[in-house]
Amino acid sequence: MARLVLSPRIFSVDAHSPIQPFAAVRFTLLAIAMIVMPAMGCATFSHSPVADNVVRCRERCQLGLEASRTGDREKAREMYSAAIESCPVDERARRLLAESLWTAGEDDAAVEQMRK
Repeated sequence: MARLVLSPRIFSVDAHSPIQPFAAVRFTLLAIAMIVMPAMGCATFSHSPVADNVVRCRERCQLGLEASRTGDREKAREMYSAAIESCPVDERARRLLAESLWTAGEDDAAVEQMRK
């Protein structure tokens, strides 16, 4: 029967253990990762809430991208504008609106969006 010996300094495997050295190394690395990643701010372990206006902005940007992919440029532009109304400082929403305007030939409006 395999016996895992835990010491304060390092995980070690008993000499009579059938566990291969590679498996012990993987276990050690996994244990270290589970301790270190939350301290580094890994998004998987992050519990900080996202502001509602940012969520609405991202949702509308996604809807705009989907409309753009299906060829509905007007709907895409409406969604990007709504995204900017939700979160005026979102650079991605402004860039997407500017690209949409540029594609439609509204160069001045596109440049203005990029300046904001």
